[in-house]
Amino acid sequence: MEETTAGLSAARPGPLSTLEQGRIGLPAATELGPGGVPTGFPDSPEGALAQLAAIDQTALAGASLPAAQVIAKEWIAPGGPDANDWSVVRALDEMLTASGQPGAGSDLRLTVEPTMGAFRNDGTLTASADDPSAPIACVDFVVSLTTSSTDQIAAADCQRMTRTGSRWVIATGPEEPAPASLWPGSAESVEAGWSWLEVTS
Repeated sequence: MEETTAGLSAARPGPLSTLEQGRIGLPAATELGPGGVPTGFPDSPEGALAQLAAIDQTALAGASLPAAQVIAKEWIAPGGPDANDWSVVRALDEMLTASGQPGAGSDLRLTVEPTMGAFRNDGTLTASADDPSAPIACVDFVVSLTTSSTDQIAAADCQRMTRTGSRWVIATGPEEPAPASLWPGSAESVEAGWSWLEVTS
């Protein structure tokens, strides 16, 4: 979820494209899992994508580093990213620090909406996964940060997912490189291969 200064302009609200973008239907959660993360998604690439969206959304929206670290420990397989170094924890740390907020909870209002998704295959973002058993799921969120005013920015994440028991978790191994965070519906998002997300059931 890291973003360079040069890439920030493409992540902020800007001109939209009228070109048609694909859609990925996501299954709805059926239960609440550890750390308050929605779960119960099916054994399918779309289920993995929905689970990653739920993990990231819950970890960020709580605006609490300890809560996000608990989620990391519950939803990252052994040998995966460390809870203290997980990109979502680092992104939250940067947001809280920049806003002058304490790490263990604050009055910061953070709204996190998954808007676009994709699967990474050989470095390319597409609407389908080449490996259904270990898909690399990617989500592009709109993060709204409210202090004295509201600021919005896109934040994207990619993670290799694996099935453990009855649920998807972030897989063992190093984190996938983060894709460029692009404002949903922009020309850049069309060119990059992102698709709109919609819950189908």
